Amino acid sequence: MKKIFLTFSMLFLILMYSTNLFGQKVNSLWVDGRIYFKVSDHVNLNFTNESGSINPKDVYFLENLINEYGITEMIMSFKSAESDILQRTFRLDFNEHEKIKELLADLNSMPDIEYAEPAPLFFISYVPDDPYYNTELTYSVWGIPVATANSSWHLDLINAEQAWDITTGDPNIVVAVLDNAIWTDHPDLQGKVSLAVDLGNGDDDPNPPEATYIWSHGTHSAGLIGAGLNNGIGIASIGGNVSIMAVKLGDDASDGQSMAAGFEGIVWAADNGADVINMSWGSPMFFQTMQNIVNYAYNKGCVLVGAAGNNGNGQETQMNPDIPENYVGYPAALNHVIAVGSCDIGDNKSDFSNYGDWIDVLSPGGYAVPGFMGIGSFAVLSTTYSDATTIGAGGGGASFGVEGKYDLMQGTSMAAPVTSGLCGLMLSANPNLTPEELIAMLKSTCDNVDAQNAEFIGQIGAGRINAFAAVSAAAATASNPLVADFEASTVVISEGGVVDFTDLSVGTPNSWSWEFEGGTPATSTEQNPSGITYPTAGVYAVTLTVTDAEANEDTEIKTALILVGQSGALAESAWLEQHTRFPSPYRGVFHTEIANDNTAWVLTYDGTGGGITRDFAKTGDGGTTWIPNTFNVPENLSPGDISAIDDMNAWVALYDGTNGGGGIYRTSDGGETWIHQASAAFNNSSSFCNGVQMFNANDGYCIGDPVNGEFELYLTNDGGENWTLIDGNNIPDPQSNEMGWTGVNCAIGNNAWFGTSTGRVYRSTDKGQTWTAHATGQSNVSKISFADENNGVAICATYNQTTGTIQSWKLIRTTDGGETWEIIPVEDQYISDISAVPGKPGMYVGVKISQTIEDNFSAYSLDYGTTWEMLDDSVQYTNVKMFNQNTGWAGGFNLDANTSGIYKWLGIPNLDSPYFTSLPITSINEGEEYSYEITAEDPNTLPLTITAQEKPDWLELTDNGDGTAILTGTAPTITQISQNFNVTLQASNGTDIGEQVFTITVHTTNTPPEFVSEPITSGVQYELYEYNIEATDADGDVITLTATTLPDWAEIIDNGDGTGKITGTPTEKSVIGFQVKIQASDGIHQVEQSFRVKVAESYVEDFGHGKINIFPNPTKNILIIQNCQNTNYEIIDVTGKVLQTGKINDSIETLDMSNFAKGNIFIKLQDNENVYIMKIVKM
Repeated sequence: MKKIFLTFSMLFLILMYSTNLFGQKVNSLWVDGRIYFKVSDHVNLNFTNESGSINPKDVYFLENLINEYGITEMIMSFKSAESDILQRTFRLDFNEHEKIKELLADLNSMPDIEYAEPAPLFFISYVPDDPYYNTELTYSVWGIPVATANSSWHLDLINAEQAWDITTGDPNIVVAVLDNAIWTDHPDLQGKVSLAVDLGNGDDDPNPPEATYIWSHGTHSAGLIGAGLNNGIGIASIGGNVSIMAVKLGDDASDGQSMAAGFEGIVWAADNGADVINMSWGSPMFFQTMQNIVNYAYNKGCVLVGAAGNNGNGQETQMNPDIPENYVGYPAALNHVIAVGSCDIGDNKSDFSNYGDWIDVLSPGGYAVPGFMGIGSFAVLSTTYSDATTIGAGGGGASFGVEGKYDLMQGTSMAAPVTSGLCGLMLSANPNLTPEELIAMLKSTCDNVDAQNAEFIGQIGAGRINAFAAVSAAAATASNPLVADFEASTVVISEGGVVDFTDLSVGTPNSWSWEFEGGTPATSTEQNPSGITYPTAGVYAVTLTVTDAEANEDTEIKTALILVGQSGALAESAWLEQHTRFPSPYRGVFHTEIANDNTAWVLTYDGTGGGITRDFAKTGDGGTTWIPNTFNVPENLSPGDISAIDDMNAWVALYDGTNGGGGIYRTSDGGETWIHQASAAFNNSSSFCNGVQMFNANDGYCIGDPVNGEFELYLTNDGGENWTLIDGNNIPDPQSNEMGWTGVNCAIGNNAWFGTSTGRVYRSTDKGQTWTAHATGQSNVSKISFADENNGVAICATYNQTTGTIQSWKLIRTTDGGETWEIIPVEDQYISDISAVPGKPGMYVGVKISQTIEDNFSAYSLDYGTTWEMLDDSVQYTNVKMFNQNTGWAGGFNLDANTSGIYKWLGIPNLDSPYFTSLPITSINEGEEYSYEITAEDPNTLPLTITAQEKPDWLELTDNGDGTAILTGTAPTITQISQNFNVTLQASNGTDIGEQVFTITVHTTNTPPEFVSEPITSGVQYELYEYNIEATDADGDVITLTATTLPDWAEIIDNGDGTGKITGTPTEKSVIGFQVKIQASDGIHQVEQSFRVKVAESYVEDFGHGKINIFPNPTKNILIIQNCQNTNYEIIDVTGKVLQTGKINDSIETLDMSNFAKGNIFIKLQDNENVYIMKIVKM
């Protein structure tokens, strides 16, 4: 597989920071006058506390420290946490800030204190625009625009649209936004906030104190995660319909840049049901309390995402020497946190983004347009509390025509919420994923961007996130939460050898059933059985069946796993070793082109280093003699594909791995000379010559990557003397980031196919003149092979381009020429190459190469991959190509000029057992007629008997007595969405038996119920709330209504006929609203209606002392209040900030208003039951 090498140059902004950002007096990275400490486990926690506050005088180990350090309070910050570690972790506030080091030393010297450490101050990880520029900047020259950008570039880069085709997000998945503040009433966040709290100020209002760019940071993050999708306004978000938990960490009195409540925020989010926690902030210092808290949230099932930080270019250090250059950022670098770095539109690491081996992934958070010194730069667009600004005043969105409450920001603060939103989308596709499974899946589906970041290889994580690949992987695992798997301590042993087995099953199995073919004992019910002895030489299978508490069951069978007294010599039974005769050792074959039964050409790579070589070899006598040679072409070119019509005429596709481009070269003298066919240009830096396919001596096509939005594909009808660029109308446009791969193409007759990096297969039926594109449902097509115009097979694998390890893998097949594809279940063997056998549909030959000798093998299938038989093991086969069922080669490595290098197909060895050649039907709807026409063959043409060893009762097998049978029946009505039925067929010749095992999935045709009533989403305090529920079912099924979430003051009444009622009287107000979730079930399907009921305060004008009277209004200096004796009051500004509180004692009270600023303010009066609010105009 190729790598893409692209060069990007950018002039970044000089990032400037105000020194006021770090206002702490002792250490700019710590909270003044605060520490955290943990009490040792042996200490009894018998401290008296009120609402989590402990008097330091009551704590014996603090008694002698109170006066010296001015200790004021000891707080159980994590009182609600279900963790003994956090229950023993306390916050200590003190006044002698300068003595923090002495206080820490005293506490850490005490035997009853496990540790004491400073309280970190966390800083938001966004990158402000250059302050040298102001609102006078323009982006046109003489009226001509000089900078344009796509507002959703960050979504396009990660293939969000394709991911939304799988799921647009589930409101039941909650992503917590832990940030300075979140404006929950933003039009693009309406109905999205499920829960909110202000931990910075100790209330339930998470909104910013003022509408500034800095205080919009959290709102920007929330919009990137879950701004409304398809709501007709504003922006789209990767998370779509996921819910948001708004957790405010900033103190209203601060500047909005720093936050002290990060620890408390993580615990609060975990305790209140967050599935994902986004942390777009950090510190360059490690704190043990922080790791303990992260462990707590992780153990509660939370996926934690952290911004890596923005000092990769050292600009923060220039502003504050306390901050190290390219620091390790926390909490991002902690165990169980996904550390997210930032990339720009070209997949290059953003200049500001921190880097290192602790980074997990990259995500878009930088620039789509870098601009010049800030002019014309376009970053990431999202929701804000402030209006769109111009460069110099904020993000610069207004300079691009953005209006209203939206603006641009850049930083790892933006990269993290894009990743968090994706994690929410993955959980929407499969809510059963554990954090560990999700993190592994997220990283394994990343796109490798090492080519764009050559100086940061190994320091930017697994690559740039790919939403489509990640959500596809999540959805693929959702159907079966229990997956059996295991490994053996060794697989090649001598007679009498012993093997131990380890359970690796996914899910929560509670029982294990092992079967050891050839082993003693033959069975076990232990989770990890050991000491299994194999006394007799042979090749044996091992079977594991696991079951969980929900009666889910899964079975893993590893055939030919244990080799007793065997070795790789078995390879000679299926393959004949031949010699490629390269003078350099360890030339590995990566591509084979077979022109006829006697002629083949091979391309090679260096087995000692992995690089592609210009060495090739050919044979014209069936492999008896292989002739090595070297392409005499420019040294910057490497071969990726070759097509030949005989042993003299061949065409090779070469590419330039550094600069892009490449070309087609032809030989007509058996490879001695190669002539460049320059009319196939491939001269654009975006070009990349991927493949060439000749149908005969004259007709053919060659293909490269897209250029200017169209695949660069050329046609010839004169053997390549003239190549003509295809009309763009004759081939579908590529998708975003879609490209081809070298050698991932094939042809049968006039039909041709090639696979792409977005999981599509292009097909032509007229020798490449016109093409159609078809989705496979996978994220990449890495191998493709066809047996005839209809039947084909493909491997869809993604690899870590640094380590070469497999990140995701699927085997798929088609029976309609590539228009539709289905997954072939394979027992996790990860076949590295596969070839369909032309002329024999249903027959595949596959190989696997591994650095572990016993993991190498070759195998075959005769029934479209339904069942496989091992041919051999322990030989490193590099590739495989079949010309027909009698001719084919598997590549290998040569040891020297006279030894090995390639293996010729001899046929299936010792094939005495019958085999099935038909493809089972594995999916059907209830009530439909099932009919599977079975065919089996016997290699010795013996008569066959076909039986069903396992099948459901609703199926009948009729054996026709001639090697055919039919399995028929009516699919039953089922009481669930789908139900699986196992089938095991056997074909016997009286001595030997062949078997076919498959599963039939029956799907219900029952339609789910539907809510037809619209929820009532508002109520009034102390007044009766009622919502009349109505749901219908198209099938007339009885509907049951239940509530999974209700406020304490409400109850649900089910009338039993699809109608019901939620009723009750709220006694408390709620701005966010009380969560309600109701379900309608027809016994098969369950649908949910989820909403929130906002409860307004009950307003009255008489508190029982006469009508309330407040005057004068407007006022300059005084305000007179009548008839409100014994009432509390608050004076509040327009942002909701409380300016003054107090109590009115008399029937006539005068308040001094002279110190308040001019403008609108509010006075709020409240006794034990009533509330009265009035707007006052201050003159």
